[in-house]
Amino acid sequence: MKLAIRSMTLIASALLFSFALASCGDNGRVIQGATTTSFAYLEYVPSANPGVTVAHNSAAMAHGRRSAHAQRSSVSIGGGDWNLYVMDTVTGTPVKLSPAPQSFESVLLSADGTKLVVTADDATSLNVQVYVADSKLQTITQLTSDASPHVDASISADGTKVAYDDGNGTIYTIPATGGTATAISTPSVEDPWGPVFTPDGKKIVFTGWSSSADTSFIYSMNLDGTGLTQLSKGTIWDGYPSVSADGTKITFERDSAAGEGQDIAVMGIAGESAATPVTMLTTNGYNWNPIFAGNKIVFISWQNQETNQIYDMNVDGTNVVQLTNTTLNEIFNPWEWED
Repeated sequence: MKLAIRSMTLIASALLFSFALASCGDNGRVIQGATTTSFAYLEYVPSANPGVTVAHNSAAMAHGRRSAHAQRSSVSIGGGDWNLYVMDTVTGTPVKLSPAPQSFESVLLSADGTKLVVTADDATSLNVQVYVADSKLQTITQLTSDASPHVDASISADGTKVAYDDGNGTIYTIPATGGTATAISTPSVEDPWGPVFTPDGKKIVFTGWSSSADTSFIYSMNLDGTGLTQLSKGTIWDGYPSVSADGTKITFERDSAAGEGQDIAVMGIAGESAATPVTMLTTNGYNWNPIFAGNKIVFISWQNQETNQIYDMNVDGTNVVQLTNTTLNEIFNPWEWED
């Protein structure tokens, strides 16, 4: 495993088929008004028929059942090699949401567990677009449609705003219900990407590359781009931050002292300093892309040196538990993955 920095492959779709997402009721664990212990992830399944496109038929839902008067619309996502799952860290039971492999580029479950924000190839434009769905993937809203790429999307804790980057050095926010995207200028950061919201929705935490320092750091800023603050002070690579539900901690990946690869780190929300140093939670160089899920940190690991699997641990690095154990690769974001 090696981190792939800003690389993308667009999947050209040639065939089309449609299906109606007809599952009803609430069969999964969703915590309303609280921080969910669940997370979403993608499983790499080389498609037997790559290029197939799935058309999601969105419908209004009422009391767990389809409304007889639901207005239907079609959102087409390109076929690909990724199935989408949600798992609860408490039960450890994976729930598959996608009926067939699709061209997902990233996935993240909202803090309250009610929404999914994904990026995926639009079968029509063949560009990576941003979508918001309910936690069962029963209804999907496409937020973007322009020709530029849209990657690393996240959603605010209150579910009202989505942030993403365009793969070319600009971070955007857009209403979670759709509308006009707003660019956030970060002139002193050359390549800002991977934005996530703080729990109060007032700031964005992200990764930024600095050619002068020849390394990447974790930064924060206000939604209008003011208040830019460098939070981490690594020497090679700091990336992919996630903010705890109480807004006091940031977990991220840092280049490993063990050699080529990454490890999981945590720091206070105010950033790294001599008085408040970063704590390394893993040290073997095979761990990356951490996210908070309830009171756990969930992360990807290549410890078996065969496939990427998902683990979780306490915020102090104790009680490491392997959550997936398959012959396939399990990750959060194919943009970061390179086999």
